Amino acid sequence: MAYITKEQVKTIRNTLKSEFPEIKFSITTFHYSEIRVVILKSPYFENEAKLNVNQYYIDRHFEGKQAEVLNKIKSIILEKGNHYDNSDIQSDYFDVAFYYNIEVGYWNKPHVNTL
Repeated sequence: MAYITKEQVKTIRNTLKSEFPEIKFSITTFHYSEIRVVILKSPYFENEAKLNVNQYYIDRHFEGKQAEVLNKIKSIILEKGNHYDNSDIQSDYFDVAFYYNIEVGYWNKPHVNTL
């Protein structure tokens, strides 16, 4: 069963804020099974951006500094959250430590470029 503790979220939050002091994040949890990391302000994305990042295809959809930042955010989430994924899609078996989403801006509060 997917589950993430408050301590894991706190560790992820503190690591992201220390690694990226130039970025303003919103980091929230849902039902103790999912963490959502939203980039609200940064110099890396366009003003008014609203993006849902597919964590499996970051390198296909982003390039340069954007891809580098998103991949680093993803690695921090996976490492500091002690993430694992033992799922087997062919046998309809899902076993993950927790689910995670990376977004740029909210649907009602778009990203602000700080440059």
